[in-house]
Amino acid sequence: MAGAGARQTAQATVAAAPDRTVVASGLNQPTDFQFLPDGRILVAEKGGRIRIVEDGTVARRPLYRIFTPTQGERGLGALAVDPDFANNGYIYVAYTTLGARDRLARLTVRGDRVVFGSQKVLLQTTDPSAWYHHGGALGFGPDGALYWGVGDNKNSDNAQDLGTIHGKIVRINPDGSIPAGNPVFDDPDALPQIYAYGFRNPFRLTFTPSGDLLVADVGENSFEEVDNVIAGGDYGWPGSEGDCTSNCSGIQDPIYAYSHDGSGASITAVLFYTGGQLGSEFQDALLVADFIKGWIKALDCTADFSSCGNARDFDPQAGQTVALAQGPDGALYQLDYGSGRIVRIGTPTAV
Repeated sequence: MAGAGARQTAQATVAAAPDRTVVASGLNQPTDFQFLPDGRILVAEKGGRIRIVEDGTVARRPLYRIFTPTQGERGLGALAVDPDFANNGYIYVAYTTLGARDRLARLTVRGDRVVFGSQKVLLQTTDPSAWYHHGGALGFGPDGALYWGVGDNKNSDNAQDLGTIHGKIVRINPDGSIPAGNPVFDDPDALPQIYAYGFRNPFRLTFTPSGDLLVADVGENSFEEVDNVIAGGDYGWPGSEGDCTSNCSGIQDPIYAYSHDGSGASITAVLFYTGGQLGSEFQDALLVADFIKGWIKALDCTADFSSCGNARDFDPQAGQTVALAQGPDGALYQLDYGSGRIVRIGTPTAV
């Protein structure tokens, strides 16, 4: 892969018009989606419903409903499917409770329903949740551990406080226990679930074939960033946004950051694409999406994922992307919050 500097402003270098096919529509404020082994798609809706999409049809009856507040960014925000789902039926959900706590829980699916009473709470915040910054990054690593990105709860000091999971990436086993290899911090109050800290609003994550954990962290007024997350790493918030410029000892700079350029921005999807369905230009590219700017861009990264750059348009009019996924067919799928659609995206062509 071509190496490139990490700290460049995203630039549109290729005008493109990708082929788009609507796979499902009629979703209500969808926030995340995941493929099941049998090809069905699970979709989380902000209001708490988990929908099933099969052969392009959204089932009338939801798989499950979680009662959740929806002010601001509260609600059902993320889904993950257990790697052994075919045998155990486990899925994982991150949402805001009616008591205003951020919760990670496990559910057991049988057929087109969740088993009554099967919810198992794995982890929950202790402080009441604010309306904003709940994160949403959720997924399994190649090590079998479950990773969850939790926002700073609209309190930037939380990101450096090891006594709370706000502003952190946490790493747990699927049963909620602490896996081997979590960092040990020189702080008696540090929570054992914490894997890395110093995040503002870690919204999505992706793993590379080599096992690197890449996280899209939503910035405040200046920069959006992608971080290569390592055990025990400090990613700088609130002292830095984008590259650190002062008091930088021990701070991990992003592998890619782009400026707001005087307007709004929000990085809400990241995916390392390996599916072989988008042509050579986008094979093994890092795809990132911005909810406010409305684009999806492709990046090239160095082999060790220490830096990414060469930002170019993949879809300059992508809408309000909240998640990207590589389907079992190798194709790229997009979840669009504004239109309530899942879209399969084909190779862009020059216009």
